[in-house]
Amino acid sequence: MKDLLVIYKKENDECMLRIQNALNSQDHDDIRAIAHKMKGSSRIIGAFVVEGLADHIEKTFDPVELQSKVTQLQENYKDLIREIDSLIAN
Repeated sequence: MKDLLVIYKKENDECMLRIQNALNSQDHDDIRAIAHKMKGSSRIIGAFVVEGLADHIEKTFDPVELQSKVTQLQENYKDLIREIDSLIAN
């Protein structure tokens, strides 16, 4: 399980950077595509809050709502990573 969490963290840290870059350039299509990827990997490890937010982002076309949901995703992802780091350390 630790190996899966390490892979999840590595891949999704990159996704979060890509989402921030896409948000800065207002590339909403790329944000939705990245969210789709995060949704699947989050489901696999049971990170259902992140999965739900990613699903919502994937289906959102309103720029204001998209920004709000990305902010929520960023906050929840940080919390998740703290938990993952704790599990990996043990």
